[in-house]
Amino acid sequence: MNEPTVKFQFGADFSALETIPEDPRERSQYFQRFKSFLNVSRNKIKAWHRQGAGGREVIQAHAGLIDETIKHVVLAIAGLEAFRKADLSHRFALIAVGGYGRGELNPCSDIDLLFLLNKKLDRQLDSFIQEIISVLWGIGLEIGHSCRTLKECQTLAREDSTVRTSMIETRFLVGAKELYERLWDSVYKNVPQKHAQQYLDTTLRQFFARPASGEGVTSHPEPDIKNGPGGLRDYHVAMWAVAMCFDGTSLAEIDRDDILDAGELQTLKKSVNFLLRVRNELHYLTGKKADVLTRSIQMDLAHHLGYEGNGAVAVERFMREYFLHATHIHTISEAVFHRCLESRPLLQKVITSLQHKKLASGFLVYKSQLRVPDHADDLFETDRALILTAFNLCRDHDLELDAQLKRLIRLNKHRLDAEFIRGMQVKTFLYDLLKAPKSFLLLRQMHEAGVLGQLLPEFEQSLFEVHYDFYHRYTSDEHALRMVRFLEELDTSKDVNLNKLKQVYVSIPDRVVLKLACLLQTFGNRPGDLGNDHAESPLADVARRLQLTPKQQGTLHFLVKHKNMMNELAFHHDIHHPPTIRNLGHLTGQTDRLDLLFLLSYADLKAVAPETWTEWKNILLTELYHRTRNFLVRPESIDEKPKATRNAVYSLLADEFDRATISEHMDAMPEDYFLTESSEDIADHIRLIQSMGGRPFSLKATYHEKGGFYNLVVAGPSDIHLFKNLVGTLTARAMNILGAQIFARNGGLTVLIIQVNAQEVQKLYRDMATVWQEIEDNVCRILDKQTTLGDLLRTRTRFHEKKNSGVGIEPKIQIDNWPEDRFTRVRIEARDHPGMLYKIVFTLAQFGIELHRAKIAVRGGRGIDMFSVSLRGGKILFQPLIQRIKDKIIQDLLVEKLEELS
Repeated sequence: MNEPTVKFQFGADFSALETIPEDPRERSQYFQRFKSFLNVSRNKIKAWHRQGAGGREVIQAHAGLIDETIKHVVLAIAGLEAFRKADLSHRFALIAVGGYGRGELNPCSDIDLLFLLNKKLDRQLDSFIQEIISVLWGIGLEIGHSCRTLKECQTLAREDSTVRTSMIETRFLVGAKELYERLWDSVYKNVPQKHAQQYLDTTLRQFFARPASGEGVTSHPEPDIKNGPGGLRDYHVAMWAVAMCFDGTSLAEIDRDDILDAGELQTLKKSVNFLLRVRNELHYLTGKKADVLTRSIQMDLAHHLGYEGNGAVAVERFMREYFLHATHIHTISEAVFHRCLESRPLLQKVITSLQHKKLASGFLVYKSQLRVPDHADDLFETDRALILTAFNLCRDHDLELDAQLKRLIRLNKHRLDAEFIRGMQVKTFLYDLLKAPKSFLLLRQMHEAGVLGQLLPEFEQSLFEVHYDFYHRYTSDEHALRMVRFLEELDTSKDVNLNKLKQVYVSIPDRVVLKLACLLQTFGNRPGDLGNDHAESPLADVARRLQLTPKQQGTLHFLVKHKNMMNELAFHHDIHHPPTIRNLGHLTGQTDRLDLLFLLSYADLKAVAPETWTEWKNILLTELYHRTRNFLVRPESIDEKPKATRNAVYSLLADEFDRATISEHMDAMPEDYFLTESSEDIADHIRLIQSMGGRPFSLKATYHEKGGFYNLVVAGPSDIHLFKNLVGTLTARAMNILGAQIFARNGGLTVLIIQVNAQEVQKLYRDMATVWQEIEDNVCRILDKQTTLGDLLRTRTRFHEKKNSGVGIEPKIQIDNWPEDRFTRVRIEARDHPGMLYKIVFTLAQFGIELHRAKIAVRGGRGIDMFSVSLRGGKILFQPLIQRIKDKIIQDLLVEKLEELS
């Protein structure tokens, strides 16, 4: 039973309001003045909140204001002529229910009421209640209400778990208080107690069940502050469990340190207060009931809640603190709930104790959980090393810590101090753990108990670290654990597309450094902090504690510092360009380091978010790995490839074409053609060209099932507009281009190779052969001036865009001329949207710029397109021209209708 009233500390004077008009048709002005009256008080509360008032203080102020308002309205209605003589107040009790019943009312939260009746409604009482609801709605309160008799409440409470829960969260407002007390005695004290264990074990247990995905509190970049993991609902479930098992209405009433000690209670109160304050601000900013911290609102929330820093800095600080408090709520509430779940009758406890199996050092096993005996709360006070023993037992017997043991470890983790973690016992424990084939699950348990960060203070630095970049889904600590998980899953993977990664992973004799690099990956986001000397880097201390060899220490430093290197090169650079391969080869220096970096790159990319690892990226990353490994084994292989490719082409086509025909094509192609394309591909290009006949343009599409893409090979005139025309035609059919290579042949012919996302295309079209023929015909019609790209784009295939985050992405354009590259490199980052590539290609064509390579990538809603280009056969060096190109690209990216580009 909650407190009868919540005091409204701002003292609104309801006596200043005029009497409610008898005739409902004359109440419009009354309602307007009442709304203005309430807004004055609401604005006082809002100002108080913005000045830094606590979350609980503000919600109680709101609840107090609504209490006083409802009581005033009930008394005002009772004073109307139609009800003045009826004395209806003893025939019902008006009760606050749900969050409002707890005295917790955020600015725009639901106001739930129960009209509790002694017996069925008669016409007069029904009319009275309808008048109350009508007036409450008239003055702007969004009321949810129900009318039930005491008997109906008792019946529903037996049958409906939701009703049983709502009975715990009730508070008397006005009317017959003795009726409310009868409800409390008959429903709360009997029904929930009788069914408590069943209700806890079924309905409520689901709130703390680990999801199949393994995701937890920090897995959601847009957390639900009410119903998500670590949200307010976790706290409420713990309170419901306490109410059922210990006859208390708040956690403070338990008074049992084996369930919740004073420190935990204080931490929980502080964290709940934080979430309530955030929810208050969320309601004020949106002007409505809202629970999800969307990306689009997080920056405003951080600003209004007082977080300092420019741009993303304030948001990252705010969200890091949010996840810290949400984790406290989840872990403490979960421990309380499970202790309530274990409060079984004595007979059940005896039966359970007989099913325990004893292990070393006094630990017990029950089903698949590791436990400690009752009254063993001081277990770790005398021997802190038993914390490590507990985790070793979990590893050796495939167990999980039960909630109480996890809680005890969390309360005693401080005993694993700086002196202890430098000892041989910890070194052996961590080394054996990382060497084990399946360490992820134990690392997860250690993290949840707060031990992983205690033993690895460097990992602790990543706790709840957020990257506000619309790309990383998880916090840095969660990201690190996921990296370990995906690496270990390679051991048993049946995915044929991961065979190369699996082969490399299985061949690695020592995985300790690789997994350690995963756990410390957050330092790779700040590579400048690591320096060049691994002996002086922030990772040096962990290397000393684990007694890593100089080679292991150097490898750890290398992997963490360069963790982004291979993904950056594979997805945003030309991996066929010899300097790219040479630079990566010289950086790694040896094949074993390249192997480790390959695996780390895969794990890092896949851990970002479920959709970031694709078969196309797999192909690019694996090809970069193969080319670089070949270079490390035989550095001369890069220079030998063009000659070897030419010879292979002659052999492949010897029975189809004479040597002069083959030579005519190969002698007219640039040298990088033979570095990029395989002999089989070049042979196909010659066949396509020879089959053109009198057509000005020819296209061949091949489906690559492994990579999930179509490879389009196009032969056409050497015209800077050819690529633009083809991209525009593909865009008109809503096709997503992944990459392109363009080779201009001496003599007026160009070979284009374009990769198109097959998954999206196959959803749109069934008969792909017809689609490719239509595309070929359309390009020919454009070349023959029978139609225009504008005409095709006006009738293009359209589909719904994914919902925008609401946060703008400022375009970034970088144009570089590297000494080792014969082309100018253009890198363009902007909000990804249909037609983005076409806009860029159109603009470059307007300047007469020739394209030679294109790489298209999407990263967290941001399109990142890379191009190798030239102007009249050379680099683009004139700075005023470079600036004009940048300005025009930005201008055209803002054009909404593609057909209106000019």
